[in-house]
Amino acid sequence: MENQHIQLKAERSISAIISDSFKFARSNFEALKSLFIKGLLIPFIILILLSGIQAAYTPINFSPDPDITPFGLTYFLIMVASVVYMVLMVGIVLNFVKAYANNTREIDQPTVIIQGRNVALSLLGYVVVMVILVALGMILLILPGIFIYVPLIVGYVALVMENKSIKAAISRGFQLVKGEWWVTFGTLLGVSIVFGIISFAFQLPVFVYGMLRGFGVAEEVSASAGGVDIVAAVLTMVSAALTYLLYIVFIIALALIYFDLDEKKGSTGLLEQIKHLGKEEI
Repeated sequence: MENQHIQLKAERSISAIISDSFKFARSNFEALKSLFIKGLLIPFIILILLSGIQAAYTPINFSPDPDITPFGLTYFLIMVASVVYMVLMVGIVLNFVKAYANNTREIDQPTVIIQGRNVALSLLGYVVVMVILVALGMILLILPGIFIYVPLIVGYVALVMENKSIKAAISRGFQLVKGEWWVTFGTLLGVSIVFGIISFAFQLPVFVYGMLRGFGVAEEVSASAGGVDIVAAVLTMVSAALTYLLYIVFIIALALIYFDLDEKKGSTGLLEQIKHLGKEEI
């Protein structure tokens, strides 16, 4: 049976944004899975393997003069791999959501992947600018940093949805949030808390095992120093895999926040429905 089309361009409450983000991911699971395999699988595997390597070695090195070179190199590689995965994931997922929102009946997946890759550098540049602006805001006062963070997050989505430049996307973010800052802040906070709790649940086995291992290893330092903890590696890889997959749903939720604000400002979704009804009547 064909999945019912979800109207993305609509106003939503916080609970609706959260529930509809999971509903959208579930309804389009096959398409998202295909996009993931074709466009994200390699950086995803590299990232997960690096996370496992880091967990297997670094927590149990009790040498008084440890060799930190592999430790530092692994962290650096994880950082690079996570950046590559995240910008590609955001680009691909948002372009898929964009095509879906535009009522494209048959979404061309190769085109979505190409568009996601093409916008990756712009997304990375936007993040760099956002970090600098928020950091400057935090240095000046705490409140300005939080104040500009909200429209910058919205602009991050607008960059893809409206094919904006970095400067234009930032401006668009402030335009959409104008008069809706507190509502948007509350929505972002609520969504972040829910996804944060789910992410913590994924990582809880790693924390529990780490504490239990810490007590055991502390008693037998000489026997365990320089060893490889396979259990820690496996738990970390599973936890990291689930968390990075969860980010896909989180990005969908950010897209729904953008559509909610866009609808409040311009009623674009309502206008499209009216036009669609007019064409059907004709």
